[in-house]
Amino acid sequence: KIEAGHMTLKIEACTLDALLSDVVHMLRPKAEEKGLKFAVERAEDVPALIHTDKTKLQQILANLVANAIKFTSEGSVRLQVARVADAAGHLQFAVIDTGAGIAEEEKAAVFQAFQQTQSGVQSREGTG
Repeated sequence: KIEAGHMTLKIEACTLDALLSDVVHMLRPKAEEKGLKFAVERAEDVPALIHTDKTKLQQILANLVANAIKFTSEGSVRLQVARVADAAGHLQFAVIDTGAGIAEEEKAAVFQAFQQTQSGVQSREGTG
């Protein structure tokens, strides 16, 4: 849908803490099941109220965190939110885990449609 220009965004004010809390409640049980620590780290200068398409942002974050949990066998998964140092007040979301990672030669293909890394293929699980 994105590439075809058919994605419609519904931008509205939403509380970031509520959005992050929903992601945590959805995925913490999966992390705990695997014995992983799961934490959200929000920088102090990140605003409480943001303007975004809450449903799509929540879906994206949940997919990224779920993949991190899926491919991390021990250690932790963190979702970090920070403010980008620009005049527009953009936010940066990062998912950091102690999993196997992505091989350097596969990083360019990660954002292409229908691609899966070698670790994904070896796990014998779907692409999400």
